[in-house]
Amino acid sequence: MTRNGFTLVETLVSIVAGGLLLGAITMVIAGLGDDLRESEAFGGNQTQQARPILESALAGARFADENFTPLPRSENSLSFRMIAPAALQSQGYVQASLQISNRAGAKALLLQSISNTFPAVEILSGQKDIGIEYVEVPENDGEFIGTVVISYHGQAGGSANQIKIHPKINGRGACVFDVISQRCRS
Repeated sequence: MTRNGFTLVETLVSIVAGGLLLGAITMVIAGLGDDLRESEAFGGNQTQQARPILESALAGARFADENFTPLPRSENSLSFRMIAPAALQSQGYVQASLQISNRAGAKALLLQSISNTFPAVEILSGQKDIGIEYVEVPENDGEFIGTVVISYHGQAGGSANQIKIHPKINGRGACVFDVISQRCRS
């Protein structure tokens, strides 16, 4: 530095250093934007993965026991009898439930067997809120449910989402989700 101010070299060095700092800050901000887009895409991915699992688990579902007594249901749980997974090599139905669980401040939706016939499957996870609603078919005394609605709200302040499933009773071509192999079977 001279008596009259900075030299040309000092000025150029400070401009280059400032430019590098500004570039680094821009890269960090761009990286945060990419992370946010990935987390939003993950939320959409969960919906895309959850729908076929729910549709196939509820395909042909019965919401009453063998004596036509409705199985337990609430805003946090929905019990039903589903077609037995192929890997169990049994025919008929197994009793299962859609259950909302709270893990480390986030909610998850699980498909699990009442009698531990198959391992629990996590359908949705890391959600701020999840709810289960259902509409009974009036003429069947609670044995059948016409619509199951899963409402959920993500952690990152995203919008509320819904998955509506219409259980198919003896529907043709319905994919039946095999919880053990994690694949659909027809």
